[in-house]
Amino acid sequence: RPVADNIGVLWWFLRDRRLDVDEAVDKLVECLRWRADFRVERLGPELFERGMRSQKSYLHRHLDVMGRPVLVATAARHNVMDRRFQEDCRMCAWMLESALDRLATIEPPPPPAADVAMDEHSQNSPPEQALGIFDLRGFSPLQADLEIAAFLVDVLYKYYPGRTGKVLLVGAPDLFRSFWKSVKPWLGHYASLADFVTVEEVRNDYFSPGKEPPGFGEDLLATGVQRRAFTQAASPKIQQLSSGVLFVGVTLAASAVFGIRRRVATATSSLPFGAASSWRQSRHLRAPRLRGPSARPALPGLGSYHIGDDDVDAEIALKR
Repeated sequence: RPVADNIGVLWWFLRDRRLDVDEAVDKLVECLRWRADFRVERLGPELFERGMRSQKSYLHRHLDVMGRPVLVATAARHNVMDRRFQEDCRMCAWMLESALDRLATIEPPPPPAADVAMDEHSQNSPPEQALGIFDLRGFSPLQADLEIAAFLVDVLYKYYPGRTGKVLLVGAPDLFRSFWKSVKPWLGHYASLADFVTVEEVRNDYFSPGKEPPGFGEDLLATGVQRRAFTQAASPKIQQLSSGVLFVGVTLAASAVFGIRRRVATATSSLPFGAASSWRQSRHLRAPRLRGPSARPALPGLGSYHIGDDDVDAEIALKR
């Protein structure tokens, strides 16, 4: 059913704005415009196959202990240098739409209903909010994507207001704390929905036995403890080694660049002005190196490229 014709959605926006009709109308109109521009109704996995294969986010097949659908995002599978922004945004919106399909959107009670009846109506209704889980284990600067974070905050606040009842930040390292300081002001009062929790708390407090998402089971607890102990013991050495490797790599790269520039400058300085200019221009053409006066075969629509004696002499002088 279209959003504009869904009485439950209209009632939801009205409740989100504390029954302020004008504010609810403004927010709903903005939501409808965004859905039309973003083509939410036409979103599908075929538009972001690369992101789906990475499994950086997914809708968990089991509900939590409160009957809420669960959206899971794994930070370690996201790379800010390798992601495609538009595709990831479409995938986020499609995931939220998929979660909404499993949520109830109750309609307003009949006008003559009393307050008691309204309370019973809300208590007996199925969940209207989803649970969000961000698995932050292994978080690094490559996952600190402010653009994606800004899109999520904008979408959750403006177009899916209040649809997420709780957001769990699981296994967040110290590095994430500074990133969170940049994101938290954007959330406003929604920041109170976020909780920093451990893997054990997620498994024990939010899911029935065997219903937790992959990677949160008890069979991985011992492995995680061992890995964390090893990382804490080795982190100073790893940081020292990484700094040394980075310094050596930058030094070698700089030496290579300056060495090439010096050799080119030395070689071209001994050439006549015309030959040097001809060589500088021809090196951008990526023409094949021929060892004598010859002609490159003509290609359809491209004409021919002739290498004259002057160019050959310049190449021989450069090699010397």
